[in-house]
Amino acid sequence: MSTRLVSSRLLCAALLVALAPFAAAQQSPVAAGQERDAAQGKEYREYEVKAAYLLQFLRYVTWPKRADDDKAPLVIGVVGKSPFGKVFDSVDGKEVEGTGRKLKVKKFDVAPKDAELRACHIVFVCKSEQPHLEELLAAVADHPVLTVTEGDRMIERGVAFGFVLEERKVRIEYNSEATQRAKLKVSAQLQRVVVRRL
Repeated sequence: MSTRLVSSRLLCAALLVALAPFAAAQQSPVAAGQERDAAQGKEYREYEVKAAYLLQFLRYVTWPKRADDDKAPLVIGVVGKSPFGKVFDSVDGKEVEGTGRKLKVKKFDVAPKDAELRACHIVFVCKSEQPHLEELLAAVADHPVLTVTEGDRMIERGVAFGFVLEERKVRIEYNSEATQRAKLKVSAQLQRVVVRRL
């Protein structure tokens, strides 16, 4: 498989589900299939969809330009006990479509140093580290880092994006003040798919 595309076969179905709102589709065959699977009691691939969204954030969010941007990878940091399993394994090191840059996924099982967090473009805070969320946010305050976590009303705690589940579907909540403080620009396409914002 070509190393020029980050959308591997592993994430293909999840990407179709995650990107359906961007295309303004009523319902894709994949989404319909997921609903049938859910009705039959099959496992819902929640974290493949969340991973797909994280990859798309790299395309639909603009970071301030840095001198090394042309060669430096786009970094997703996963802090805490990762729920993603091996979802990122087949795409780590591949080129992120539309950016010309490669993806780097860093996993931090314990609280990373501030500098390590600030070197990430996206920081996903796992549930295991949510008790320390305020400390993690303080570490990247006023730095161009997109903060993401999961759970209801987490954007009130200061993250930029929060994943929530509605009727077994992954949805996004958005804190525009958080992205403004981080000097990040969120595309209108991405803003249109959020279900709640601050």
